[in-house]
Amino acid sequence: MQRCLLCGYKLVSLTGVFSTRVGRACFLVAYERYKAIWDTAHFKVLAGLVKPGTTVIDVGANVGFYTRRFAEWVRPGGEVIAIEPEDMNFTTLSGRWGGGVW
Repeated sequence: MQRCLLCGYKLVSLTGVFSTRVGRACFLVAYERYKAIWDTAHFKVLAGLVKPGTTVIDVGANVGFYTRRFAEWVRPGGEVIAIEPEDMNFTTLSGRWGGGVW
């Protein structure tokens, strides 16, 4: 399933649709749902490790799927440092696509 989704992503990305506001928004909704389904087991493990008041470093933060969850879990008094080298994902992560800062 993941292989099929990745092939579809590559084909659609060649059209440039993901560089539009609407296309990016559609991708982010689909990605959020995909991660929520496929990464359920990871949530349980990570939620048990990330405690309020701690600092989490999210290396390869992508568009912030885990970053947002970490931010909820470290409250109050904690912080999340998100590192993302890819330009479009960094733009999304930092809220400059209009999604706001998480």
